[in-house]
Amino acid sequence: METVWFCLLALVAAVYALLDGYDLGIGMLYPFVGRTRQQREAARQTILPVWDGNEVWLVAGGAILFFTFPRAFSAAFGGFYLAFFVLLWLLVPRGLALELRGHVASPLWWDFCDGAFFAASAALAFIYGVALGNVLRGVPLDADGYFFVPFWTGLGIRGSPGVFDWYTLMCGISGVAILIVHGAAFLAMRSTDPLYSRAIAAARWGALPAIAVPAATAVVTPVVNPILLHNFSQHPWAYALPATAAGASLAMAVLAWRGRERATFLASSLLILLLVGSAALALYPALLIATTGRPYDLTIYNSSATHYALTAGLVWAGVGLLLAGSYSAVNHYLFRGRERPADDSAAPEGAA
Repeated sequence: METVWFCLLALVAAVYALLDGYDLGIGMLYPFVGRTRQQREAARQTILPVWDGNEVWLVAGGAILFFTFPRAFSAAFGGFYLAFFVLLWLLVPRGLALELRGHVASPLWWDFCDGAFFAASAALAFIYGVALGNVLRGVPLDADGYFFVPFWTGLGIRGSPGVFDWYTLMCGISGVAILIVHGAAFLAMRSTDPLYSRAIAAARWGALPAIAVPAATAVVTPVVNPILLHNFSQHPWAYALPATAAGASLAMAVLAWRGRERATFLASSLLILLLVGSAALALYPALLIATTGRPYDLTIYNSSATHYALTAGLVWAGVGLLLAGSYSAVNHYLFRGRERPADDSAAPEGAA
């Protein structure tokens, strides 16, 4: 039962990265693809009906971790206390900027909301990558299952590293690079010229770092934490996940340069799902790897709730996730059309 919940947690994390990922990507491109307020408003409208539904998956992931693996939840929120507060204070202005931008007819207010949306989106994409890097690198758990990680103690990964070191910074930059292409492809699917042309250009040029930086990060990951190769060495078939992810990244770049925005979005979506799946497979059965020694690892077995709770909760979780998935699917279907800037009526050329 613990393995079932671990897989469900990984699935929810992957869906959140997939859905909210293009929101963050559009936010990072927002001031560059939208040269006028009307164009920025059109870009905002592509995600305004769906962004809050995408955030539901973040809440669902936190709820699953709290309910099924309370010891790991307690350790993570205690050890990354400062980082979680930063995350919270980035989520708040991003949501407010999206929802309240149109409530005040003031150019100063519009510019403030646009700046907050861009800054919070870029910082969130980076922080999510850094967070994954910390989990893959490991944390200094003690015998009681607790730890504390400061923001930084230097850029080295040995000894007592902080939240930010050279490896977690690479993970953060990787997240930013991938989500820029992901968001650009989604924006191209939902917009007309001039937003369409600029989004396609962003996807083309963004695809190069979206291949190079994650590839370099993947190469050094086993060096940073050799434990992550254990499951792959025990089950060679597992190498199919990172290998397919590499193929998806190459396909993403080729399709972006050909201007096929829908296919590019599918490739970036597949890449995100495979990367999250590869990370989950590398960690299993650990939720938090201890740099102080394997006996201190917090796994799905020593940090889980009771068997009865896991069994009974699976029914309600299934119902809740089914409703959330249905809502997301219907919402995306209803708002699937292209947004046209109020100051431009040109149609995109070569739209796929």
